[in-house]
Amino acid sequence: MSDLRVATPGSRATTVCFGLIVALLLVYTAAAVIVRPSLYPDPAWGLLGADSARRFGASVFAHSMFPDAADIAKDKLAFGTGWSPGQHLLPLALESAGFGLGVAMALVTAAVSALGLVGWFTLYRAFRFPATTCAVAVVLIACSRFFGLGFSIYTGGELLLFGAAPWFALLVWRLRDLRWAAVPALLAGAVVLFFAKLSGIMFAGGTIGAAALAGERARVLFGAALVDTLRKLLVAGVTIATIGIVFYFAWLRRGWTPVAAASAAQIDPRVLIDYSIFALGAAWTAALSLGDLANWLVLHPARPLLAGPAPVWYALAVPAAVSFAIMAWRLRPLHAEYLRFVGWASLAIGAVLVASCASGASIGMDERHMRPVALLLLVGLVETVRGFGSRMVRWPLAAVGVLSAVYGVTAFAQRERANLQRPLGVQGFRQIEISAPALDYVWKIDQSTRPGDVPLIYLTTPEAALEVRRARVLAKHADGTELADLAQLSWHGRVGRLYVVMPRRLLDNGKAEAILRSFVDYRRDAWRTEQLGDFVAFWQAGGG
Repeated sequence: MSDLRVATPGSRATTVCFGLIVALLLVYTAAAVIVRPSLYPDPAWGLLGADSARRFGASVFAHSMFPDAADIAKDKLAFGTGWSPGQHLLPLALESAGFGLGVAMALVTAAVSALGLVGWFTLYRAFRFPATTCAVAVVLIACSRFFGLGFSIYTGGELLLFGAAPWFALLVWRLRDLRWAAVPALLAGAVVLFFAKLSGIMFAGGTIGAAALAGERARVLFGAALVDTLRKLLVAGVTIATIGIVFYFAWLRRGWTPVAAASAAQIDPRVLIDYSIFALGAAWTAALSLGDLANWLVLHPARPLLAGPAPVWYALAVPAAVSFAIMAWRLRPLHAEYLRFVGWASLAIGAVLVASCASGASIGMDERHMRPVALLLLVGLVETVRGFGSRMVRWPLAAVGVLSAVYGVTAFAQRERANLQRPLGVQGFRQIEISAPALDYVWKIDQSTRPGDVPLIYLTTPEAALEVRRARVLAKHADGTELADLAQLSWHGRVGRLYVVMPRRLLDNGKAEAILRSFVDYRRDAWRTEQLGDFVAFWQAGGG
């Protein structure tokens, strides 16, 4: 381990890294403010719910107002549990201060991204890695595809978890002796993680449990050391149980979440194996978006080479396993406690994810689900690469980091160019899914709203629904919903004017038919149509 040396924060390499990070942040932020970001469906649902609740005088924390399925002429207030509140409350707070929603999302992204970079560097240093290693790891993060993504497309909870996770992990690391006095601070930190993203609860539990087993004395199974370990496990268990109980009764049982379909009695062994392999591979790739790159190469919708993502993860799991084994071997002399901490945390978080997926939870093989784990492991992998004395080994591994950086920066430039071609909505963000002609059509309907004549507009994405300011709106993410699920929906009652605006591609896959027939009190042959380029609008008047 002759190459394990401590570099001061003022060293040339560290300074260059910090300069590059600041430059990237400034460029990304300027581009986001000037071009304006687009919006992913998850935060769009939260913003749409908060917007509807605010218009009807309800709390914007987690409530939404939408047409009642039993009678679409009426509205129904609901408590939304599908997504964490932070992703919409933060941009709405800036919007209320006078910023447009698009600029507000850009500013939230910039602030949280900077907070996250500082947090991960601080955490890595707390793990006692050299400053240069930590700086290189953070540069790789800043250059990755996932980091730049948030400046082009507001990702909501993913972004907020990136900013909050390192600070919570640092809190756990500082309090890893796990005295009872640490419990209130850990509970407060878990609330912050929940506010950022629902899966933050899983990260909280995994890291707290790992802290109980990370210390040197946890390896001793007798005497005072055993008593100390049992005490830590008790404190960790009480803390995790309190987090779980509060989360369940205050949030989880009140509505749908992505894990709502999970049932321990329905474990699928094949899915269990597939997702175990996925968790291993993603823990290696997610910090640098290498899984995204692999999926782009072989699963691009325009040129798919495979039927699904599972083979990709089976292939990536092999170098992942080898890399982690080498990392454990190389770092054990100086960083054994770090290895135990990240090892137990990775196993715990990965096990919960795998069990949820094998039980039927609606979670895909997207590497973002393992990104907090991958970021914990990244600094160890970087130090392992730096520790190799042979250039024959070090340079090919370093080339992987360079490839990730080039991919990330190039992908950001391409997304910004694509955003410039997308319509800019009235809320000040770019629309990905709806075309300019269809958006103009929706605006005209919205502007036609008068007292006593309030139309209802059905749109197939929540992002497009945010363009409706006066009329009533009903949204469903049609592309992300299976045809069978769309066919099971039914909307009763009639309104004065009903519009259904959708992409023309839904006419070919049966989803358009399912959507129109879901309005059970409207005759199928009475719909009139408007051609809007790649979109089509169906409408009926009368009734209500």
